Amino acid sequence: MIQGIFHAGGTFLDIGAIAVLTGAAWLIIWISFCPEGEAALSGRLLSRIRRLLFLCLAALTISSADSLVQRAMEMSGTGLAASLPLLSTVLFKTHYGSMWLVRLAGLCAAWTVVFAGRKYTGSRFFAVLMLCSVAVIAFARSASGHPADYGDLSSQQLADWLHLLAVSSLGGALLAVAGISGVASASGDGAPDGVISCVAGRLYAWFGPVLAVMVLTGVYNAWFQAGSFGALATSAYGILLSVKLVLVFVLAFRYIAPPERGRDAALFAARFFGHSRTDAAILALVLLLVSILVHKIPAKHQAHIALLRQEAEQEKHEGYASPDTGPVVTLDTRPARITAGVPADMTVRVQDKDGKPLNGLAIIHERILHAVIIGQDLNAFAHIHPEDLGPITEDMVKRATLPLR
Repeated sequence: MIQGIFHAGGTFLDIGAIAVLTGAAWLIIWISFCPEGEAALSGRLLSRIRRLLFLCLAALTISSADSLVQRAMEMSGTGLAASLPLLSTVLFKTHYGSMWLVRLAGLCAAWTVVFAGRKYTGSRFFAVLMLCSVAVIAFARSASGHPADYGDLSSQQLADWLHLLAVSSLGGALLAVAGISGVASASGDGAPDGVISCVAGRLYAWFGPVLAVMVLTGVYNAWFQAGSFGALATSAYGILLSVKLVLVFVLAFRYIAPPERGRDAALFAARFFGHSRTDAAILALVLLLVSILVHKIPAKHQAHIALLRQEAEQEKHEGYASPDTGPVVTLDTRPARITAGVPADMTVRVQDKDGKPLNGLAIIHERILHAVIIGQDLNAFAHIHPEDLGPITEDMVKRATLPLR
């Protein structure tokens, strides 16, 4: 349980940092288009935005390094110290590693934008470059998660990427507004009330289209993970997903009736920031639920596991066993004899008793095949999957032939 909380915490830090970076970039663009916006992007307000960008990039750097080490530990089945020498193997010989390098490229680009463009933080060009860098990082995250099991650039993976961008754009904007509210509403070098009103108008106009993208892509991928409406109320994954949907609808209803502008601009600014802080708290709960769901077995896969357990219990109860009708699993290697320290290609074939490819291979524990490799002296252990190395194609499933190269 402690390990699960640790994983969810790291994911929450990662997604939260992506969201705030995205929101801060949009905030700069919105302010720059407002009357008196150029003057507002100076002094304490600009310093607060810079601080937000720096803290989020630092958090994203830490979470990126943590996710790489955690994946190396998971793949090798070893502890922290033993997994560190394997980082190069994970980086350059696995699908996750290639996507992590894409993330690293986006992260380096974002740091370059922050430091090289220090004098131009308040410009639209700076904000656009930051948005592009964060989009690359978000793509790498989606391409190394569960939706990528359907293949790189699959509809599920692209929908997950768009969903993450939509959540980051809307939620990040709320979190960024909440983060600068104390400075923006301050007298003196704070933002003028007209600028605050302008930002509020753009945020409310932005809400509708982005919410539509968020809901459509979220429902699309949720259907693949849940499998049925009943699973939303009968599985732990479905219940958490239902709570997330409820919170999203709460946000939607709050923006149907935003704070009234009235004639007192200062009063509207105070109401807007108060409204945004509440919404940011709700959004933080949504991101927390997303972080937990990432590490939960989807309801659709859980249903498969339950069915297998039920069939096993039934066979045990009836005293029935059928070893002659079970699948035949063979492992082909090149070279035929595996030698420690020498790279080898491995292919797993699953056939029925007649030697034909086995039909109906299903995803269990979020992977289609789990391969456990143990050294003869029991000191080496590895738990790997074909998805770690590349996408699973329809041809692989049809031929029941899965590479572990």
